[in-house]
Amino acid sequence: WTWSEPEVSGEAPRPRTGHSATATADGRYLIVIGGWDTHPVRVFNDVCVLDTATWSWLECEPIGQAPTPRCGHSAVLVERDGGKHAILLLNGQDDKETKCSDVH
Repeated sequence: WTWSEPEVSGEAPRPRTGHSATATADGRYLIVIGGWDTHPVRVFNDVCVLDTATWSWLECEPIGQAPTPRCGHSAVLVERDGGKHAILLLNGQDDKETKCSDVH
């Protein structure tokens, strides 16, 4: 295994920390959710998708009510009925450091 820094195209998400990054079951896509930036302080609830086959950032507009912006959360890929997959987003904290105890 060797470290590398691929040349990535597309509009990258704003720099952040405390986000989650979850690979899809086939490993092609990396799903980045939430996180925070300190300059200025901002907590995100966006979803960013990196296609690792083309090394390009893709636009993503999830359907449904977005969770509260958060950082420090966990995200895990789970298999649902019928072989489809979903990402479960758990806990974290908001911009006022209030702990989130929900699951999306």
